[in-house]
Amino acid sequence: MRGGAVWQLVGLITRRSQVQILPPLPCIWFGPVSGALFLVFNVRDLREKIQEMIQTSIEIMGYELIDIECHQGKKSLKIIVYIDHTRGIKIDDCVKITKVISPILDDDNALNEYYNLEVSSPGLNRKLILKEHYDKFIGKVIKIKLKIKIDNRKIYKGTLLERIDGSISIIENNQKINIQMDAIEICRLVPAFE
Repeated sequence: MRGGAVWQLVGLITRRSQVQILPPLPCIWFGPVSGALFLVFNVRDLREKIQEMIQTSIEIMGYELIDIECHQGKKSLKIIVYIDHTRGIKIDDCVKITKVISPILDDDNALNEYYNLEVSSPGLNRKLILKEHYDKFIGKVIKIKLKIKIDNRKIYKGTLLERIDGSISIIENNQKINIQMDAIEICRLVPAFE
């Protein structure tokens, strides 16, 4: 590993440094910033590439890869990898996964720039992305932001009733609402505090 990473568990950051690696992804150059050139990546392609690189290793260790976020900064790329486990995630799990995926990213020659790697639990307000995520949290309160307005609204919040194929149903204010999953921009659990 050529550098460190950030380990966090629901916002707890323990260590940060930068790692330099090199990539062959579709990218666009933009002009000098403080005397240096930086890349702007197609984030979707980059996320898919990183997922291909690390998913198998994470699953072999018994964890689930929930999501990958990539954020282009002025001087570096921030990669956040969200993992989960049936028994939950602790800081040691984040450290373990970081030690496994950092060398994979380093050796791929995929990114020609500095990056910060964070490995995190999905948190209490975790995203629901896959159909299996929705199935797992039936009966829980979720908040949905749609890509475009439906009935003059983009935001819905209610109890998840069911998922059938590519559609979910929620109950909001005693009204059942059906939403196509491909219309959802982001869906998160709403934490229930006792």
